[in-house]
Amino acid sequence: MSQKIDSYIIFASLGKKISYSEAMLNKLKDKKVYLVILANDIGVSQKKKFLDKATFYNVPYIFYKTKVELASLLHKGSISAFGILDSKLAKAITNAKEVDLID
Repeated sequence: MSQKIDSYIIFASLGKKISYSEAMLNKLKDKKVYLVILANDIGVSQKKKFLDKATFYNVPYIFYKTKVELASLLHKGSISAFGILDSKLAKAITNAKEVDLID
């Protein structure tokens, strides 16, 4: 199932429907982020900051892969957190993650 999630994330990236790190916080305020994805190995202070904001603005979040794996997937430097800006892709990723947890 993780391959399916990877594909959705790549689609979001190609469609410029991803906001990274600090810029994502501003988009959270504007209610433009539909899903926050955090690396499993995110630092404690960053984790708290992003989770607090996502919770405050009532945006779902998931933990997925490591910073290095996410960076490789998106062809970027180390990535701790990013937001999905497309509601349909966010829903698809959330559904795929739930199926992954059941399997």
